Amino acid sequence: MKPIKYRVLVAEQLSKADKLEVASKVAAIYTGPEACEASFHRKSATHWVNENWQYECLDRVGRVAVLKYRGAEVALFFKRQIQEFEPLPIDPVPEGIINDPQDAWQRYNLLGLSARQVSGRVGKANRDLEEELRLANEEIKAKQVVVDKVETENFKLRTELDKLKTRKRKKAGKVAA
Repeated sequence: MKPIKYRVLVAEQLSKADKLEVASKVAAIYTGPEACEASFHRKSATHWVNENWQYECLDRVGRVAVLKYRGAEVALFFKRQIQEFEPLPIDPVPEGIINDPQDAWQRYNLLGLSARQVSGRVGKANRDLEEELRLANEEIKAKQVVVDKVETENFKLRTELDKLKTRKRKKAGKVAA
């Protein structure tokens, strides 16, 4: 008999208290250099250590780095490419201008669901909303039928009332004459 094996994300093994600590610290870190500063001690050229925190560059250029807490990868930092140029007076203003070079950095939280899990949940939420919308539309149609019947009956009654008022006026005119 084969032994049972589990595949478990290392980050999921952190306690709730550790996850809260990680979330609060990572929320205040926006760039790779900031993550590096949060991990004070330099162990090697590309590896930084600060007690429970580690910062590791994953490429030679320093555009991709991962922040770890007790060995568990908790945040990935990626620096997008920036092109700097001086436009000529006739050049249009380019789209996607970045005023602060730190805005080139993106942070990805690694303590959450996988892309497939998120997509599955979003898909289920969409299906649930579509069903709710379908039911609401059916309810609106049913209520509109009732409103139409009431308006038709109201129109018939007003028409009948107008006819009765007209007859009464005619009778009143004959009696006075």
